[in-house]
Amino acid sequence: MSQLRVLHVSKTGTGGRFIGFQIPHLVASGVDVHLALPGPGVLSNMAIEGGASVHFIPQLNSPNIAAAARALAPIVRDQRPQLLHTHFVHSTLVARTARRLVRADIPNLFQVPGPLHLERAWSRQLDMRTAGSRDHWGAACQWSYQQYLRGGVPADRVHLTYYGKDLGHYETPSTTRTDIRRGLGITVDSYVATMVSHVYPPRRGTRRSVKGHEDFIDAIGLVRQHAPEVVGLIVGGPTRGAEKYYETLQQRATRVATNNIVFAGPRSDIPDIYRASDVAVHPSLSENIGGAGESLLVATPTITTNVGGFPDVVRPGISGLMVRAKRPDELAAAILRSREEPTRGNAMARTGQQYIQEIGNASTNALRVLDVYDRMARRP
Repeated sequence: MSQLRVLHVSKTGTGGRFIGFQIPHLVASGVDVHLALPGPGVLSNMAIEGGASVHFIPQLNSPNIAAAARALAPIVRDQRPQLLHTHFVHSTLVARTARRLVRADIPNLFQVPGPLHLERAWSRQLDMRTAGSRDHWGAACQWSYQQYLRGGVPADRVHLTYYGKDLGHYETPSTTRTDIRRGLGITVDSYVATMVSHVYPPRRGTRRSVKGHEDFIDAIGLVRQHAPEVVGLIVGGPTRGAEKYYETLQQRATRVATNNIVFAGPRSDIPDIYRASDVAVHPSLSENIGGAGESLLVATPTITTNVGGFPDVVRPGISGLMVRAKRPDELAAAILRSREEPTRGNAMARTGQQYIQEIGNASTNALRVLDVYDRMARRP
């Protein structure tokens, strides 16, 4: 059998590290991996280091699906991949359109990074109805997996394919807890509740961040009424177009919690940030496993909302604490509980670490993807 050639398509070159972690394991298994993306960045660097062939197509981040598809079509025609592998709704629609333009019967695996588009009927139907008869889906959490089954996708065409990380990156600290705190201007005896996330502007028709920044800020304000030594730490900067919104969050934090919420901006040392924290808080309104995987990989006590893929790794009272979304009062109570029960919190975090090491391993998850490739490559 000839070497399997797979063309991955991404709408971003500066994000999508979850794609990059997967690539070297696919290449090592004998797959000829090609990656089409808008331009250079962290993802293209990871892909090149992992042994993939990279194709820069600036139009891939255009909101115009047809224009992006026309730009992608020559690559599809010239490279003649046996499979397409997409990772975002936008990239999926572009790849499906491009193969129609070149009249190529190429199956596509849409590995779904998050459940956001499945939460709305119109975008959910757009995804399912534009798929071909040989297309497959790889859901990255149980919630998404079940949504496709409920939507009528045949069980043999939807798979549970978690995204994973290189676990070696989380094994050894690069600095000390004290040094991290000192660099952030946080005292050693403070109780630090940390939220790590990019800051996205509210979706059209809403006033809240999908990552729950407002709820985190309000929760810290409530917590400090009972425990003044608690400090909130927000790590991550604004995405394009969210700069003014980021400023409103800083103003809200000053109003609600005086100067006791630290905005650290973007950081590359996230594992060390979590190690320097007493509890990690993930208050998202919509999410896959998200940052809960990272905080649990270093065994930091973790609090999440009850959305998306969080329940795959955070089992309430067993591997972490869970609250309802959009409830800063419940979030505050969970932070206070974590502060009052550190021994139990650490024990739950170690249990969560075992869970995520099983389902969040990029090497293991690449084998699941390879199995899906094998099924897709067999013509019916």
